[in-house]
Amino acid sequence: MERHWESHRAGHRGAPGTTEDDWERGGAEAAKRGADGHPQGAPGALHETAQKFLVQGKYELAVPGALQSLKCAIDVFGSEATELVPSYLLLAEANLGLRRLKIAEEFLSLANWNILKHPQAGSSMMSNLQRNFGRLYAAQQRYNEALQAFATDIYHSSLEFGPENIRSAPSYFHMGRVFQSHQKSDRAASFYAKVVDVYSKFLEAWMSEGTGEQSSEITSVEVEEAIEIVKHIAEYHEKRAESDASDQSKLGVAEGRYALGLLLAYTGDMGSGRDYLNASLEIFLSTVGTEHSKTKACQKHLETLEKRGAV
Repeated sequence: MERHWESHRAGHRGAPGTTEDDWERGGAEAAKRGADGHPQGAPGALHETAQKFLVQGKYELAVPGALQSLKCAIDVFGSEATELVPSYLLLAEANLGLRRLKIAEEFLSLANWNILKHPQAGSSMMSNLQRNFGRLYAAQQRYNEALQAFATDIYHSSLEFGPENIRSAPSYFHMGRVFQSHQKSDRAASFYAKVVDVYSKFLEAWMSEGTGEQSSEITSVEVEEAIEIVKHIAEYHEKRAESDASDQSKLGVAEGRYALGLLLAYTGDMGSGRDYLNASLEIFLSTVGTEHSKTKACQKHLETLEKRGAV
């Protein structure tokens, strides 16, 4: 396993456009985080830093931290522990982003083999594994296999967190993306609507609490991922609305902006959150009217942001 890790490390050091400084940067940032008191020191911090780079689309920078996270996990837990799986999945996801599909598949195979040897591995781990297999198959244009993998992802995510939980939303999103790439607009829109609904309900409950403090149910990395997901969905609806002027199409745009506005408010960006909520309110007023629950909810949250000093 040590030789295997070193061979992958050597391979990634030689990746086009990756300098020695790039290689060390991901690990250096995580090491600093570990020194600041992260539990278990560097392994967890390395993993979190790599996750952030992935969400930001900085795949080259995610690889070093993920590889060092894997080495730390091997040092701490041994070469066959399930604790290695998260690092394998990070490395698979980074290589998928870099279009190094063979390397990504190799890391997914390592993760899969590890999980098969440990039947006690949880549904969350299996969900992440199947999600990355689905992304691999989609990149390889093996769409039926991608749909099957994402369906399994949804099953395990729902089993672990519940079908309406905010952590299950990315599972629905990836299924929707496969249908979008297949030009199956109605099915894509259906899954995207589910994603927006899950995020919106979570954020509406948070707004109603009135404390302004972030929830422990979702990490900062998951919030970043949620913003990227909802941005994609909002842009998808806006593009569709260019050729479809129906109220239903406009509502898709409004609901995407509404969820994005609440997400930005959740991060503390009250001004941008208010702007998106105002944009969605205009559409709600013109399509479903002043008495609709969506319109009233949007107005209520705008009033809340005003009280919090967003204007």
